[in-house]
Formats: sequence, structure tokens, C-alpha cells
Amino acid sequence: MGLAHQSPSELMAFFTHSLASFQSSPDLFRILLTLPPLHPHPHPHPHPQGQHARPSGPSTRQRLVVLDSSFNPPTTAHARMALSALRAQQHVPASADPDTPAPRTRLVLLLAVQNADKAPDKPAALAQRLCMMDVFARGLQRAAASTFASGGDAARRVPIDVAVTKSPFFCDKARAMAGCEAYAASSSGGGSGSSGDSPQFSPSPSPSPHPPTTPRSTPIPALWQLASSGGSLGPVPAAAAAEQQPQMVFLVGFDTVVRILDPKYYPGGMAPALAPLFARARLRVTGRPHGGWGSAAEQERWVAGLAAGLAARGGDASWAGRIELVRDDERGREGEGEGVSSSRAREVVRAGELDKLEGLVDDGVREWIVKGGLYT
Repeated sequence: MGLAHQSPSELMAFFTHSLASFQSSPDLFRILLTLPPLHPHPHPHPHPQGQHARPSGPSTRQRLVVLDSSFNPPTTAHARMALSALRAQQHVPASADPDTPAPRTRLVLLLAVQNADKAPDKPAALAQRLCMMDVFARGLQRAAASTFASGGDAARRVPIDVAVTKSPFFCDKARAMAGCEAYAASSSGGGSGSSGDSPQFSPSPSPSPHPPTTPRSTPIPALWQLASSGGSLGPVPAAAAAEQQPQMVFLVGFDTVVRILDPKYYPGGMAPALAPLFARARLRVTGRPHGGWGSAAEQERWVAGLAAGLAARGGDASWAGRIELVRDDERGREGEGEGVSSSRAREVVRAGELDKLEGLVDDGVREWIVKGGLYT
């Protein structure tokens, strides 16, 4: 249940402490909390108390659906991107090998504490954004339970991570996440709805001003203990095989993919900088018609011409096969998201038109903005 019963002040205190702990550490990536799925996988073979399963089956890779954003604030467009991607993951083939277990999917809401490019006007404090991400994640879980009520039971079993990174560039973000112990492949057969070793939460008392230190091998029952321990994260040993690392799908807007493929960010050349990214990850691009980024047709032509364009920029033409533009007929209701953006949400708040937040953000995020006096 995680932070569900924490008051707004306790939630802010938790994220303020967690963020300070992360920023003062050498870590480049950290999971601050994990929301277990609303509908976890069943445990057909429970183990006696105090014992742990040691299945001998093949390892199960994890598939990370990464929504990387400034979340300033999280919007309904973000929600549509995430739900659409989770729906699509149900139909992605796991492997050509029928003996290879299907990857376990988890959604990662990722906030970069420094950004390579964007500098939004009047941004909310990072801790405030993390609080909104927590509220947003819970709304996503409820939406997923409704959206996938029939024919998509697996999608309702997706845990959600709220995570932070110090890496402003996608290539570095992917590298840091690939080295996260919680995302290493796990032996199949455990049946857990939350794959990997990421910590799970039970309701906890109000946090103490002096958080205790918890050994990494000990279960983590309290919120403050997670921040102190660093979330049981650590590097995967160098000897770990590539197949132990997670598959990744980054959810990005059209404006973001243009920046990712802009040579100006890579003084040493695009190929050495981005090859590791495309070796690990795919980009699922949601079209963003107009707003200075051209029409939907123009964006489709730009993506269709990527193979030739990448070669001309010093990249690799094969990367184009790792970039998917989500079309209107594949987005379902995402087409309703046109005109929805974080900047638009900030604008209506600044103008005192709080009623216009409806449709831009969900009710929980709206309440956090209004009660916190954000963006005014």
C-alpha cells in the first residue's frame, strides 16, 4: 500500500529526504518507491515462512516501460501514453525461443534531477513533482484496472516505480538503469507480481526525523528506511550476461525524439553515444502535431525518413527500426490528448482558470496543485 495513507506533509517529508539522500550519493539512478500491482500474480506454491524459493527454471528478463518526463505537472497525456504502451506490450512477442519466459513488464516513472535542455517557466520543486508522480501513479493503477478489465489481465499486474536519475541524456539513463540490481533478470517460477528485487511496501507509521538504517538483506517495512538504504540498489556484476539486463521501451514525445537525435548534444559523435542506447532500448514516440513541430503527416514523414537522415548525421540507419511512431489508430483515445501538456496546465493555473485543469490533469494531481499553491 506504500504511501497511500501518508498525509501531504509526510509525503513531502519522505520525498524531500529521499531526494536529498540520492543527490548526496554517487548513484546515477535510484528507485524511490515501488507501487505493487493492484492485481498481483498468484502464488500457486507458497513457501514456508522464512524460506525463499530457489527455482531452477530459466531467468525471466524484465521489460521496462519508461515514462521519462519533467512531470511538471503529470498530465492526462502522460497517462494516455503509459496506458497505450502497456496495452501494446501485451502483444509484443517475448522471444523466438518458446522455452524463454515472457519478460515481466513494469512501468517506470523517471524524473531527471537535471535536464539537458528544457527549463520550464516557474517549475514546481522536485519534491513536489515526486509527490505528484506518486498521486499520478495511483491514478494510473486505477485507470489500468478499468482499462484492462477484460482481455488484458497481465497489464493490471504491472508494478510502478517512481525513480530519479542524475543523467540528463537518454544514453546515460539507459546505462544506469541497466546496471540497477532491481532490474536484473530473475529466475522464473516465483510467481511474484513484482519482478526483480525492488522493495515492496507495507503501511508504515509516520516517519521519524531520524530515519533508521536498514541492512540491505532485511525486509523494508518503513518508508524512511528505503531512503536510507538506497532502495536495495546496486550495480549488476560485470560478468552478468547481456540477457540478464532489462529490455527497455522509452515513451517520448515527438519533440523529445528530435532532441535525442540532434548531433549538437554529441560532440564525440552520435554513433558512439547512442549505439548503447539503441542496443538496450526502443523509443515509442507519441506524435505531437503542431505546437511548432509540424502536422501529423509531417511528423510521419520525418520518422519514415530517419534511416537516411541518421546516416547523414553520423548515426546508424538501423536505429530507425528501433523507433516507433504511434499513429492515431494505435493510440485509441490518445487523440483526445491534443493540446494537453504540462505547459498548458501551468498556464491555466497562472491565469487563475483552475476549472480548465479538468481534462489536463487527473483529480489527484489537480488537488495537489491547488492545495499546494503551485504555479501561481
